[in-house]
Amino acid sequence: MNRIMATRVVAFVSMCIALAACGGADTKTGSGGTGAPLSVDDIIGSGPMSSLGPEIVGGQEFNASSAQIAVNAEGNRTIGELRLGMPVEGRGTLTQGDLTASATSLYAQSIVIGPILAVDPAAGQLQLPGVLANIDRNTILVNIDSLAALAPGMSIEIFGLAQPQTGAILATRVARGNLPGNQISLLGVVSATTGTTATVSGLTITNIANSVVLAPIHPSPAPPSIVAANNTVRVIGTYDPVTQSIVASQILAGLTPSRPEGNLIALEGIVESTASNGDLRVASTTVRAPASATAIAAGTRIKARGRMQSGVLQATEVSIVATNAALTFNVSGPVQNVIDAQTVVVRGERIRTSGATLIGGTAADIALNRQVRIALQVDNGALVAREIRFL
Repeated sequence: MNRIMATRVVAFVSMCIALAACGGADTKTGSGGTGAPLSVDDIIGSGPMSSLGPEIVGGQEFNASSAQIAVNAEGNRTIGELRLGMPVEGRGTLTQGDLTASATSLYAQSIVIGPILAVDPAAGQLQLPGVLANIDRNTILVNIDSLAALAPGMSIEIFGLAQPQTGAILATRVARGNLPGNQISLLGVVSATTGTTATVSGLTITNIANSVVLAPIHPSPAPPSIVAANNTVRVIGTYDPVTQSIVASQILAGLTPSRPEGNLIALEGIVESTASNGDLRVASTTVRAPASATAIAAGTRIKARGRMQSGVLQATEVSIVATNAALTFNVSGPVQNVIDAQTVVVRGERIRTSGATLIGGTAADIALNRQVRIALQVDNGALVAREIRFL
């Protein structure tokens, strides 16, 4: 390179560095190389976790490396505590042209942790205080061989989606609970309140005046710490089977879903009702499907994506999740444990590997700390690998 050309290159690089430094503080604009600013949208993803690494919620992929994580009543958790099938409310920003959003928070919540009241393996149902849970082919069972292994009095934790038409829950994940006796943690909507008591999921809640706190992650601006009709709360306390009530030791408020105007929304849920104009009510959100969309009935599980306008999610994409169709999940990361020749742990999930298609390696490469990407499905409650790609 001659001296004149070298001088021009140095000058050009210096100018680029200076321009980058000047623009580095603006997080809402950028350029795709055209000089035109790139928009950055606030985005909310809501639904069961379908992928770990990256985290996918409601069909939206999130980079959660800098996100605040909460699980039930606990804040300041780690990304390693999130699991497949956990319903999550994810918030972040999405730059124009990108597929992956940068997550600011991910909040996972189970419906209930508490004692089993009844088990019906033939019907695929579990009854807990205030909750009737339906088990289907995609329900992940953690350390539970089958529903027949469960019995009244055992503590379990159920994650799932509301089935408003029946008042039941479609369980997406069921695990052993960690609460003794009749201790309970219940997520639900307040249907009535007297000021000293409230009704949540058909149960009377007492001692509400002295037990309300704000949830570890809540919509911004922060809602008032009150228990009022139609608000979503988590009640922690002791269940009394005789009176079918809960003496609350703590009530987490501020959990009512927020759908701010102009936000991008990606959600998955079960349609609770339909309006005469075709609007759908899903996960506390009114969804207006594209005119070209197939008519969707109440009780249908869907994914929808669009933007909030005038209090309505103007969906540009709506897809139906077929009833009882086998769903595919994904996990990526290092092998954390090799339990036996056919069972490994990745991202905290116990996975059967026999029969999987192997790409980029052999069964001998399934070893501790080996980076893998696994596509899997649920077989009788267990996670089973369909494809293992060695990275």
